[in-house]
Amino acid sequence: MRVDDSSATQSFEEAYPAVYRRRFEEMTDMRLEGRVLDVGCGPAEHWAEVPNADEVVRLDVDPYDGDTEVVADAADLPFADSSFDAVRSSAVLEHLDYHSLIDFVAESRRVLADGGRFVASAPFSFPLHSEPNDRHRPTVHGLEELLEREGFEVDLVYKGGSYADSLLHALFQPFLSACLWAGRPGLAAAFLPMHLAVRTAGGLVDAAVRAAVGENAIGERWYLMNGVSGVAR
Repeated sequence: MRVDDSSATQSFEEAYPAVYRRRFEEMTDMRLEGRVLDVGCGPAEHWAEVPNADEVVRLDVDPYDGDTEVVADAADLPFADSSFDAVRSSAVLEHLDYHSLIDFVAESRRVLADGGRFVASAPFSFPLHSEPNDRHRPTVHGLEELLEREGFEVDLVYKGGSYADSLLHALFQPFLSACLWAGRPGLAAAFLPMHLAVRTAGGLVDAAVRAAVGENAIGERWYLMNGVSGVAR
């Protein structure tokens, strides 16, 4: 199943990749059951709720002042074969080098029981962050191919954000980041009228393209984030 989440109704604060990542996680975390491994869990205040899990084991390469339950490398998971029913990873793939990315997906398949689920999200259009550990931007096609090669049957491919969202992100994210770094989040409101004008223009362009050619070829190629889900074969 392919999901193109290109709704143009988000507010100023929600027009960027995080809102689409949350939507993907809300959609996929409900599918995770049994014993779940959360790779790249982050500090405790960011730990994901997995509603139907019997147990969630949280792993990260950073101990986060003792918050992390298991400190290990994603490319070398310290668990027995077939010991989990699901593996989830949120906004981690872009921080792995290419070899480690392949190893992580292979290791996830190893620790998953047959029929277990692997779910991961990663940004597609996003500024450099957590440098120097920001290494690449995978596409949905690359993620789908990687999962299939490592023994998964892909059942969900997700693209979050529209052409208008991508344009807005490029225009406003640097300003928003500067305001946050300076401790002046209220200044971001000064850009709200321009943001709404660009969003309206982007919606009109989207409608015009669809009316002219029957599909939004621009929106299908300019988006903000990727999500993929696969079942271990």
